[in-house]
Amino acid sequence: MIISVQDDANHHQQLKAIKNAFPINSFYIELQPLAIDTALQIVDDWLYVKSRTLTSQQRQLISSAILRCSLPLFIKLIFNQAIQWHSYDSISQADLPFDTASAIHKLFDRLEMIHGKALFSRTAIYITSTRYGLTENEIQDLLSCDHQVMEEIHRYQPDQAIIAVPALLWLRLKHDLNDYVLEHEINGLTVMRWYHQQFIEVVRQRYLSNDQIQEEIHSQCANYYIG
Repeated sequence: MIISVQDDANHHQQLKAIKNAFPINSFYIELQPLAIDTALQIVDDWLYVKSRTLTSQQRQLISSAILRCSLPLFIKLIFNQAIQWHSYDSISQADLPFDTASAIHKLFDRLEMIHGKALFSRTAIYITSTRYGLTENEIQDLLSCDHQVMEEIHRYQPDQAIIAVPALLWLRLKHDLNDYVLEHEINGLTVMRWYHQQFIEVVRQRYLSNDQIQEEIHSQCANYYIG
C-alpha cells in the first residue's frame, strides 16, 4: 500500500496521524522536485507519444517554467497546456503558470471556455463536495438538476427541449478530465474523484469561497439523495 500526503502546514495533522500509525522512518520517502534535465526529457517523451513538437521559442518558455517549478504535477499540467499551442501562436512568459496552483487555475480557465463555466465549475464542485467521489450517473443527475447548468445549456441550444445534460456534453467533459480524476470502486460502484489534493484546494478557493454557495451545493446534494 502506498499513501501520499503533502508535507505542509495544511496537511500536518494528516501526516502526523500516518506517522503515528506507521512509525518506522524507512517507510517514508520525501519526493523531491525533478532534476531539470529529467523533467525536460519527460516532456520530450510525452511529445513523442502525442506526435507533437514545439517551436524553439515554445520549448524555451517550457524550460523557463520548469526552472521555476519542476514538481511532477506541474510538469504534467504545463505539458497539457503546451500541446494546445499551434506553431503560429504567440506565447509569452505571462501565459505560463508559475506554480502548481496557478497551473490548475489556467487549466480550469480553459475548461470553462471549452465546456461552459456553469457545466465545468459545477462538475468540479460536485466531485469536490463528496468524501469518496461520485458515480458518473450521480454527477449527470446532479448537473441535470442544477438550474445554472441547465440555463447555460438552454442559452446555447434554445430551440431544443432539453431536460437533462446531453450525453455528448458530459462525454466531452469527462474526456478532458481523464488526466485529473481517478475512478475507483467503493461498495461495488465506480466513483470519480480528483487524483491530487491540490485540485480540491483550488476548487474550494475558486468556487466554494463563501458560505452561500456551500449551503446551496449542500442543499442540492441533500435534495438529490433524499429524492
